[in-house]
Formats: sequence, structure tokens, C-alpha cells
Amino acid sequence: MVGKFAMPQSHQFCRAIESVQAEMLFLPPYSSDLNPIENAFSKFKWLLKTARKRTMESLWKTCGKLLKQFGPTECRNMIRHCGYRYSQSTRVLKHLLKRNCPRRNTSV
Repeated sequence: MVGKFAMPQSHQFCRAIESVQAEMLFLPPYSSDLNPIENAFSKFKWLLKTARKRTMESLWKTCGKLLKQFGPTECRNMIRHCGYRYSQSTRVLKHLLKRNCPRRNTSV
């Protein structure tokens, strides 16, 4: 999958990908309507604004209380609303990938 970035030698890059029988999939332009975190932030900001807390201490306490409103069902619904699906087969695939893929060495 390829996002929006400059490929200085794009034809060579495409040929290299295709030479190993791989396929390039280009990501669509960013849309906040398709991003579940944008919906969560929007709801959180609205709840925080309507709480009308004005001191730092009350603001932080309110943030903690408001986050409890974002349970698993709420989050799953936001993800589904954006068109994403999370099924049993997805969970199985993630489990298999996690178990079978070696961790990358991130040390320098």
C-alpha cells in the first residue's frame, strides 16, 4: 500500500514492484469522515465544552470521567460508522500474524 509521498523514480519503483508479481495499492485521499478517531475526538470535545469546567483541576477530573463514556461498544460503533468491519475472521488473522511473524529488530 502506498500513501501520498514523492517517488523520485516512480516508473522504476513500479517496475520493481511488478517484477516480483506484487501489486501497488494506492491509499485514497485522507477523509476525516472515514477516520473513527476524528469522531471520538469530536464527541469528546463537545462533551468537554458542555461540561463548562474552568479550572485545571476540574478540567482534568472531567476528562477522566468523560473517557469512561467511550466503552468497547461505543468505539466499535464508531469504527463501523466509518465503514470498517471487524469480524471473527479478522481477529483470527491478527492472532495468526502476531504468533507467526517474527518481531522486527528496532535497535540501532
